[in-house]
Amino acid sequence: MAVWGGLLYITFPEPYRVTYLELASRNYPIYPLCFIIAILGTLMFCKFGCLIDRIPVVNTVLRFIGKNSLYLYMIHCLDKMWDEFWDFR
Repeated sequence: MAVWGGLLYITFPEPYRVTYLELASRNYPIYPLCFIIAILGTLMFCKFGCLIDRIPVVNTVLRFIGKNSLYLYMIHCLDKMWDEFWDFR
């Protein structure tokens, strides 16, 4: 995490001038550094997910949401397909 924070500081030396944090920065002279930051950020996110998975109450809720989120997504896909199918204009 310290490596990721240090590399992020090198990429964004003046954070008060940035209106939003874009981790896929378009700073091409230091592109390899941006690539390393993206990999380390992904690894950090995975480790954070593993830590959250060890908390029993949060674990139960997130697993329920994870199991049923595909159903909700499919309902939204059917809504879009339904509108395209019945559009007789």
